[in-house]
Amino acid sequence: MVNPEKFPFLAGEHPYGSYLHTPILHIDMNSISADGIEVTTVDCGPAAIRFENNSSDSHKSPQYVIFYMLSGVAFTVHEGRCAEIDTGTLIVTDDCADFSFHTPGVSRLLVLRFAGEMMDTMPTAHRGAFRVVRRPEESQTGSLLFPLLRTLATEIWNVDGELGPGPGHIVYFLGMSMARIAYADMGDYHPAGGVPLLIDVKESIERQLGHFGVGPATLAAEHHISVRQLHRLFEPVGESVMQYIRRRRLEGFAHDLVDPDLRHRKINELAAAWGMPDSAMLSKNFRSAYGVPPREYRKKHCPK
Repeated sequence: MVNPEKFPFLAGEHPYGSYLHTPILHIDMNSISADGIEVTTVDCGPAAIRFENNSSDSHKSPQYVIFYMLSGVAFTVHEGRCAEIDTGTLIVTDDCADFSFHTPGVSRLLVLRFAGEMMDTMPTAHRGAFRVVRRPEESQTGSLLFPLLRTLATEIWNVDGELGPGPGHIVYFLGMSMARIAYADMGDYHPAGGVPLLIDVKESIERQLGHFGVGPATLAAEHHISVRQLHRLFEPVGESVMQYIRRRRLEGFAHDLVDPDLRHRKINELAAAWGMPDSAMLSKNFRSAYGVPPREYRKKHCPK
């Protein structure tokens, strides 16, 4: 058992979201956002960080957080229990948990916070859930994923703010893949005993956005569920399956319209690459989403 008093809190605060209070010896942070996932690299140490439950609305869905220990050694204190955390360990929790994080030396963390519709893809866990997941990189998927996450943690220092659709998609896949591995260890919290199906379906959609024929019937067959079950799965998202597919296609298409490297490509070619070959329907949907037709949007944001 580690004595929590070994790392006393110091005066001072460092805001992180709405619930992080950091008595600081040393801490540097930089964040990027992509598709509802906020990714932060934290270089700290020595430092003591206290996470407090600031959620006053018991009916509000918690915001899920995953910490990945990139380097160093630290200690967590949660509900009177202390655990040693070393390189490669994940901490899976939410913003309803009270715990503290102590690092006696220099450490680096990668922190992923899932907001908005991303929270609908997470398992159902009790509020304030807290779990330490050790050595997730030893799995076959983890051995490929975690080197990429370490690279992402380094590159975050060269980027600021919200990522565009292109690199944003990459970060989205990395983040959701990390969530799949982390929450697989929390299967006892999930009524189905594993990673939620919605994650799998959304990943399938992302891979097939360029295929005109993708839709509820093909997705339901791919995942061995009924179309009714698929529609029910999307109810918490606030969009139907086809609304979600249409929005993701339009976002990718809009990104390509303003890409200077694609300025030579015809608009209908770009649209077809995103599974939207019907020019009349494309113009209608694009105008509804962006207020102007595709040609005018490209002229405004990517002039010759």
